[in-house]
Amino acid sequence: MKKLLAALLFAPSLALAQEANLYSFSINTSSFQLLPTSVRNTGTKTVPKVVALWEVDAPPNSWRWVVTVSNCDKTTGTMQITYEGGENQVRSWAFEGSRAYDNIAFNSCLAYYMGQQK
Repeated sequence: MKKLLAALLFAPSLALAQEANLYSFSINTSSFQLLPTSVRNTGTKTVPKVVALWEVDAPPNSWRWVVTVSNCDKTTGTMQITYEGGENQVRSWAFEGSRAYDNIAFNSCLAYYMGQQK
C-alpha cells in the first residue's frame, strides 16, 4: 500500500486542482490544507490510525478539523472529523473516490507514509 500511495503522489489528482502545498486541494470555492507536522499514528505500525489537523476554508468561514483516519492500509475505511466546537461526525472514504472526504483521508494517509520514509 505504501508503494501505491507514493506512486499516486505523482499522478494527477482525481478531478481536483492541486495547490502549492503537497497535501492541499480545492473543490469549488472551498480549500482544504493539511498541516503536515500534525500527522501522527495512534494505531500500530502495521494497522495505522492516522490523526491529522486540516485547515478548511469555505468563504466567508474557515475552521480546523481534527481528522482520524482508519484503515490507511486498505482501499476503504472510515474517518472521524472532530469540529472546533467538539462535535464528531463519522464518514466513509474510498481510495478511488473524488469526494472531499476521500481526498482528506488519502492525503492524511499519504502524509503519514511519506513521513515514515524520512
